[in-house]
Amino acid sequence: MKQKPDINRLAELAEVVKSSIVPVFGEATDAINEAINAAVEEQQEASSDAPLKVSLSIKVVWDTSADTVDISLPVPVKRTFKASRKMPDHKQTNLPLGGEERTSDIRDEVKVRRIAAEILALPDRNPDLHAEAQRVAAERGISYVDALLEIAKGNGGGQ
Repeated sequence: MKQKPDINRLAELAEVVKSSIVPVFGEATDAINEAINAAVEEQQEASSDAPLKVSLSIKVVWDTSADTVDISLPVPVKRTFKASRKMPDHKQTNLPLGGEERTSDIRDEVKVRRIAAEILALPDRNPDLHAEAQRVAAERGISYVDALLEIAKGNGGGQ
């Protein structure tokens, strides 16, 4: 039958812990300072006015059968590493188009179609620009679209 620890030895245990904890803190000074620095960094990154807190727990393990006491001071250093990414729209159906490269091609094609629609509407929307683009294209022997680009760059009129 195992013997119950002598409760009268609790005061003795407290003295052993008290005399042993100071050197443990001495050994842990660098780690404690690192924990404090990490907490300060976290507080600054969060732009928080909350009080700075560092949690330290003293662990005491009393092996009554061997009559030994282990005192430890775990020092948690909290470091937070962050990354922000946009989540895909879970409501949007993913089409099997062949990956990002194919998706990029489709986006480019959509842009080209929008531009083409604007060009086709140009005679009605801006007849003067349309006439100028036709004139520049004929004079220079370039396409209507190239003439529009030249005009947009400022190289079209009157040349």
